[in-house]
Amino acid sequence: MKLKMQQVLSNFLFLSVPNNLFIFSVKSSSKFSLMKKFTFHEKKEKPEEKEEEEDEDGKRKKLNDVFYEENMLKPLYVKQDALQKGTCTCQVLRSASSWSLGLNAGQKVLENSIQNAYVELIQNSQKFIYIENQFFISGTAGYPVSNQIAQALVLRVEKAYELGENFRIVIFLPLLPAFEGEIDTSAASVLRIQMHWLYQTICRSPTSIYTQLRKKGIENPEKYIQFFSLRQHAKLNNVPVTEILYIHTKLMIVDDDVAIMGSANINDRSMQGSRDSEIAVIFYFFSFFLSIYR
Repeated sequence: MKLKMQQVLSNFLFLSVPNNLFIFSVKSSSKFSLMKKFTFHEKKEKPEEKEEEEDEDGKRKKLNDVFYEENMLKPLYVKQDALQKGTCTCQVLRSASSWSLGLNAGQKVLENSIQNAYVELIQNSQKFIYIENQFFISGTAGYPVSNQIAQALVLRVEKAYELGENFRIVIFLPLLPAFEGEIDTSAASVLRIQMHWLYQTICRSPTSIYTQLRKKGIENPEKYIQFFSLRQHAKLNNVPVTEILYIHTKLMIVDDDVAIMGSANINDRSMQGSRDSEIAVIFYFFSFFLSIYR
C-alpha cells in the first residue's frame, strides 16, 4: 500500500487501514511526548506463555513489526530510545491578540506565529513547496494587504533562478471562493472582491508574483510556481455534467520533511494576528516518511 504524506495529513496523522489503526507519536516544543500506540482487531487467540513473559520493549517491537508487515511497509528499524521519543516534533502556532484571546489585555499585543512559520519554511525550503488553501491573498497584491507569504515565495523563486536550482512550488486553490451568488450577478459582489485580490496577488498588479518574477528576467515563471484548481466530470442521464471540487484545506508541505496545517487561510484576516484567532501545528517528520518510501 503506497502511502502519500498528504493522505496522512488529511487524516490528521492517523494512518487508517482495514482492521488497523496506527497513530505515530509526536514530541511538542514544550517537551511533552506521546508513545507509539497501535490498536488491532485481531482474532482472539490464547497467547503463548512465552509471549506473556516478554518485556514491554519486546512487545512494542513485535507490534511495530506486525503493523508494518500487515500493511506492506518496510519495518522501521530504529533504536529503542528513538521509539520512546517519537518520530516527529511538533509545535502549536496561533494568530491571536488582546481582544481575541486576552493576550496582555489592555495593550496592543498580538501573535502571528503562523505567518512567521510559513515565511521561515518557505525561506528554508530546498526542493519543493506544496500548498493547499481556501484563499490566497497576500502582500504582492499591494496596499492594503500586508502579509508576507507571497513575497517569501517570490524571493525563494528568485534565489532558485539565480542559483540554477531545480525548484518547484505547486499551489491548489478553489476555482471560486465559497460566497453566495453567481459571479456575474449583483449578489456576488463579495465573491468578485475576493477574486480581484486573488488575481492582484498572483498576476495582475505591478507587484504581483508573476510580475515581479518577470521583472527579474524569469521569462517563464510557471517553471517554478504554478496554480491549480479541481473540477470533476461525469454523466447524468447520459448528459455530461461538471462541478467544482472545493478546496477548504489550509496546508503546506515542504520537501516532504516539514508540514504546517491548521485553520488559517492565506490572507490578512487569518495571518496578521490582530483580526481572526487561528491555530495551526507545524510538524517536523525527520525519518518517518523516508522509512515508508524506501
